[in-house]
Amino acid sequence: MGYQELPSVFAIYFSITALMAYLILQYLWPPWCFGLFPILVPLLGGLSTHFLLRNRMRKGLRRYLRDEGVILCIPCGYDLAGNESGVCPECGEAV
Repeated sequence: MGYQELPSVFAIYFSITALMAYLILQYLWPPWCFGLFPILVPLLGGLSTHFLLRNRMRKGLRRYLRDEGVILCIPCGYDLAGNESGVCPECGEAV
């Protein structure tokens, strides 16, 4: 499995986990106890997935752009076109 597929796999995993938690809790408490629960579970699942995976998705996109010929620093995303020193001026990482 390549690095491009990882964010989608984790997003599917967290979505299924949130759905399973919702279905299990429906049997534990009557539906009128939920209030905003049906709205909050997908929202919190999506937000947690986003915050847990955003750096991985950024780095994956930067690697993809580098493979396509765009010269970027992988850790910080700085445009290294025309840089001859071999060191990123933004973060100091070796290119």
